[in-house]
Amino acid sequence: MLKKIFAILCFFSFSTEILSEEYLCSLIVGDRTETKSYERLGGYFLYTTQGWEFEILHENDTHIMLGNINYWTHDDPTTTLFLTIINKKTLNFSERFIKSEISGDSFYSGTCAIKRYWKRGNNN
Repeated sequence: MLKKIFAILCFFSFSTEILSEEYLCSLIVGDRTETKSYERLGGYFLYTTQGWEFEILHENDTHIMLGNINYWTHDDPTTTLFLTIINKKTLNFSERFIKSEISGDSFYSGTCAIKRYWKRGNNN
């Protein structure tokens, strides 16, 4: 019995592998193509292009809705809202950027590819 407990403790003390996913998205802005990367890290997505953490506002079998709110307080205090919706079935995505001190907003859409891979994690 003691050997079984020891084996189980050893198993859980080593690194584990987890499935990770990354959405690699592209869109056309004016005359150039922009690429963006959204990588799932636990309960949020990292927008690696800017280093922003996007909260998962809603997720189901078809869609993921991500949101990021920033409060800027330097010389020109503003609030920004950045929303991204990814369709998991079609891999189309859309995003909207709204800034408190500018009238109107920016809306873009494009397509994504998904990259799934096993990532090694630690149980520390």
